[in-house]
Amino acid sequence: VAGLILVPAVLAARAVVALRKASQRSETVTPVLRPTMVEVPLPPGGARFTMGSPADEPERESDEGPWEVTMTRKFAIGLTEVTQEQYRLSGVERFGGKADFGPSCGEAGIGDDLPVVCVSWLEALDFANGLSDREGLPRAYEIRGREVKRIAGSKGYRLPTEAEWEYAARAGSSDLYARPDSERSPCVYGNLADQSFKRLWPNRDVFDCDDSFPALAPVGRFEANAWRLLDMQGNAAEWVEDDFVVNLEAGRPDSE
Repeated sequence: VAGLILVPAVLAARAVVALRKASQRSETVTPVLRPTMVEVPLPPGGARFTMGSPADEPERESDEGPWEVTMTRKFAIGLTEVTQEQYRLSGVERFGGKADFGPSCGEAGIGDDLPVVCVSWLEALDFANGLSDREGLPRAYEIRGREVKRIAGSKGYRLPTEAEWEYAARAGSSDLYARPDSERSPCVYGNLADQSFKRLWPNRDVFDCDDSFPALAPVGRFEANAWRLLDMQGNAAEWVEDDFVVNLEAGRPDSE
């Protein structure tokens, strides 16, 4: 499954101003459709963090870094994953005006307050462009079939880069599960493959805790990370803007 989190491609302070101006001049954007944005802290001069996992982390994959990344550009990111209701109200043609996710996606859960799933990367970009249109903001992407061009300098909505997403998810933490309090159960902070999940899929390895949601959970049901962001671990997987690159030596990830 795949969800998405949106990031305006502007400085956080200007993003707030842009959204406020858009709400004054556009009556087509409902409060439900407009995502709540959270400014991600970035000190003057930028911030460095370790992206990926250390070499001695159990069960890590060989392509998980680690990399030292410098964040130089302020951004705001959605408070929660985009909901099925938000995606349906956007009018994206894929669902034909109704939440028709197909049999496998339906097993994950259908509901207005559940995260949208089974969305392709191109559909996620199209949703971002559509939201920019409704806010009166310039589009971040030019999409022609399967060809995508990022429009430089656009102040419209877009997907976060992988570095932006991980920086926001970690929220200053180096903990394995990016918890504000490493002594607390991971199930406090997100909907994970846990004991409730195991009751449906008994052959899967799971966390030794129970969040009571065997599949999707409504957004915002778990505690926030240190930067007040919700659902940054577990629930639905979330698209980022970047292409997958096996060897990053030629171009390491950064906030740009």
